[in-house]
Amino acid sequence: MLVRYSLSLCVLLGVTIVAAAEKPKLRTQQTVAQGSLAFEPEDPGSPVVELFENQTARQTLRVRNTGTAPIEIRRVDPAPPPGKATFEPRRLAPGEAGRLVLEKPMGETRGLQTVRFHVLSDDPVQPSVPVSFPVFVQSAYSPETAEVNFGYVGQTADATQSVIVESFETDRLSLESILEKPDWLALRAEPVEGHPQQLRLVTGLSAQTPLGEVARRVVLRTNVAVQPELVLSVRAHVHGQITATPPVLSFGAVEQGATVRRTIELRSVDASPLEVAALDHNAEAIDLKSAACGEGCVRLDAQLLTGQRRAVGNEFIGVSFKDRGERVRIPYSALIVKPGTQIRSLGTLDANTDVKIDDTLEKKP
Repeated sequence: MLVRYSLSLCVLLGVTIVAAAEKPKLRTQQTVAQGSLAFEPEDPGSPVVELFENQTARQTLRVRNTGTAPIEIRRVDPAPPPGKATFEPRRLAPGEAGRLVLEKPMGETRGLQTVRFHVLSDDPVQPSVPVSFPVFVQSAYSPETAEVNFGYVGQTADATQSVIVESFETDRLSLESILEKPDWLALRAEPVEGHPQQLRLVTGLSAQTPLGEVARRVVLRTNVAVQPELVLSVRAHVHGQITATPPVLSFGAVEQGATVRRTIELRSVDASPLEVAALDHNAEAIDLKSAACGEGCVRLDAQLLTGQRRAVGNEFIGVSFKDRGERVRIPYSALIVKPGTQIRSLGTLDANTDVKIDDTLEKKP
């Protein structure tokens, strides 16, 4: 059984580093006594419930009345919902033990998690008792998060990307059906010669792919019984007849009051004339000017307004051009921090760079 999970750490400049870790070892779960009700797992030798994505975690607890008066369990609520609990008997005499079964549907979030419920009773000492148990959610596939990234690509480029997916939970991996996919994405599955537990997923963009940043979820059904749904993430930044360099603008982390500028060059792919008709942007976040930079080229000069400390995100520059129907959207982001804040830049990361825990960079062999 494949056991792994990923921990995502967000770096100051918006770069995401994914660090793999082995499943942590936990101590055997001990009896927990709160109020007059005591709870312990029916199987204390298996403290962690292991399951695959989108399965339901199930834990059975023994419940014992340690008090001197009868206690009636009124209900057991998941915290938070959804979840289900069954228990018997409802009324426990002093010294009597019962059985509590907790069920919690788990989603696609992998790794070690804690499932929590509240037991509500007429115990005068503690009428609401929290109970919990650890769950380790794993993926039946490798990589756990399958992704294809087309990068910055033209709408008519007929681009293709592929990813190999593997599962050790079946002798021969096969694609049964496509449950969810955008119309502009083509997808087919190919066997990998000599590796029956692998599939190559080949994706392609059509001319109907939307312009700008696109991120879509593709859901496939395979023959893996324990986790039939395989999720594929598709990302691209699509341009038409006008390209932007860079296509995404990041000011990074900037001290409050500092002056920082970035430039963007917009070019027509056929070198035909470009003339800006309108600029759409948040005037409280950036100051923007445009100027010609040669044949079929317009340069934008963007100055970040750093008067107040805040995070700038989910904003974009919209550029419309004279006599052209195409409108270019350029996302931008920044983090304005207190003067004197230590800022550590990890540089620009790519697929050939490893990031160590001490924040240094190491090239892959």
